[in-house]
Amino acid sequence: MATARFLSPADHSRPYKSHRYDAASNGLELRYIGADETSGSRVYLDNWGRILRDLAANRRFVSAALKARVREIFTSARPLSSLSGMFPDEDPVLLRSAAYQLLHNGKLRCSNKN
Repeated sequence: MATARFLSPADHSRPYKSHRYDAASNGLELRYIGADETSGSRVYLDNWGRILRDLAANRRFVSAALKARVREIFTSARPLSSLSGMFPDEDPVLLRSAAYQLLHNGKLRCSNKN
């Protein structure tokens, strides 16, 4: 059985060493966002909340075939919102969830550009 440990703010002063290693080994930058920084990042945090909810709620509903179709669409850079137009018969929530799963599994990369 897994156990969880609640962390104090002092524990969050920097990311865990293992997380920093995993991120660095994959060419990613890991940055801790402290509570004092969140007030100006409301949209950013709301977006992350939506992504996490979609991942958690829809994982079992996204087929391998749908993920493969979504992956093919992203061979060139395009906004996530374009999926609905390209797959009008698919549920837009499942399309986003498929893209998020591909990002999470390292099958897609996302630009930091807005």
